[in-house]
Amino acid sequence: MALIDLDSARVLPARSDAVCLRNLMRLARSVRKLRVSFRALTRWDRLRFLKYYLGDRPDAAKLLRPWATRLARSGFFHELWWLLVRPDRDMGGDRLPAPRATLEEGGGP
Repeated sequence: MALIDLDSARVLPARSDAVCLRNLMRLARSVRKLRVSFRALTRWDRLRFLKYYLGDRPDAAKLLRPWATRLARSGFFHELWWLLVRPDRDMGGDRLPAPRATLEEGGGP
């Protein structure tokens, strides 16, 4: 089950290109912070996602390359900041720890 908090969500008549790109950059930074992109997502996966995100917009072909470039660079300075703020941070990502086996499952103390 997933819970989506729409408390302060707004419905806008149309999204500008700047808003769309800003949202995608935020998503790319989150993926980069969690290090999902290096494990599960290839460059082609990310490019395919962007292509489908742009959909059948008339300017999709024109936006694909510059947006892909911006998204590929997205998060570099954030990552640098994460290293400065938390030098002990595991650069493997902010992953959840592996579940520990319980005694009933045969795990030791």
